[in-house]
Amino acid sequence: MQANATSLPSLVADLSSVDETVRLKALYNILDEIGTAKIECCRASQFSSLLAQLYLLMRDFFKVEELEQIAEILELLSTKITVMTDEEANKFIYIFKAKQIGYLMKIKFLDPSIPKSVKESLAYSISAFGLIDDYYDFIFNPILKFLMEKLKIMEELLNKQPYKKELDPKRSKYGFRTLATILNALCIFTFGNYGLKSQIASHGGIEIGMRYMNHQSNKIRVIAATLFGLSSDKSIGIDFRTKNNFIDLLNKYIPQPHHIKVSSTHSHLISPRVRMKNLHSGLISGFGLLNTFRSEENQIRIQKTFTLMQQEKQDENEDAYFAQKRVIEDLEQEGLIETVQSMFFSTDERQTRTQSLFKTIIFQNY
Repeated sequence: MQANATSLPSLVADLSSVDETVRLKALYNILDEIGTAKIECCRASQFSSLLAQLYLLMRDFFKVEELEQIAEILELLSTKITVMTDEEANKFIYIFKAKQIGYLMKIKFLDPSIPKSVKESLAYSISAFGLIDDYYDFIFNPILKFLMEKLKIMEELLNKQPYKKELDPKRSKYGFRTLATILNALCIFTFGNYGLKSQIASHGGIEIGMRYMNHQSNKIRVIAATLFGLSSDKSIGIDFRTKNNFIDLLNKYIPQPHHIKVSSTHSHLISPRVRMKNLHSGLISGFGLLNTFRSEENQIRIQKTFTLMQQEKQDENEDAYFAQKRVIEDLEQEGLIETVQSMFFSTDERQTRTQSLFKTIIFQNY
């Protein structure tokens, strides 16, 4: 069904109808409303009544078609909230958890009578909504096993011929494609605690990310980079780094920066919008410093800084305190400091001047 001019509140009201046909039609239209809406402009509170009604329908559904549509709406919402502002996305998750719909999704996923298509949507949504806080969660292992199996099936299909979008259909006409959805669900766990990250790494998460670092899809490359990023974790990635030449892998998958010397004839600062494409791409001759442009004003400022540093270094070399300090360092290096200190206890008048000198040096520095 195509989206119409009916507003979301009236469609949500139809979900409480006793007529199954009305409810099912409302669910189809709600999917279209969410799919075509500019979610980045929406407030989390606008979805509160919808989530409440979805919870009731999921708990007491009468037809499988209704449950399938509910699962599809939840999956779409789990991808759409990624474009919300951080504040509204956090509010949405708070409302979502307050409605207890997350726990119900977990129970339905484990229900053997639930259709596979519904289980698949629920698996992706449970992960994407961040409903698993730790690997001790009763749903974590079943979800992870399910995702790994779906990825294996998808990879077997894609390995038979080069990747094409036609072979990787969207989960819904508004959502992610299948491969991106699976990888995204795995990727979400890498934002969790140490236990979740460790489990993903031990199940081949780093290697999965490495396989897709050069994928055609920008979205998949970003997800892949996040998974592969576990390899840099001090403890989680140590096994991977031990078995692989990590530096070579980084050089292989991370594009090398282009060092382009950028010059300007203007004496004023260039607009960031104009120079953004050359950000951190130039080297200042003679200083070895990265810079985005070489305006005359900027060059003068850098030259003054460099001259000041040189002057400070020269002053340091001529300062008596630093000269004394270098004497002490030399004595320590040669192992003579104890010999000098023993001279303090000598009664020989000829050493009085020497003692005074070294007392001054030593007690100023210790």
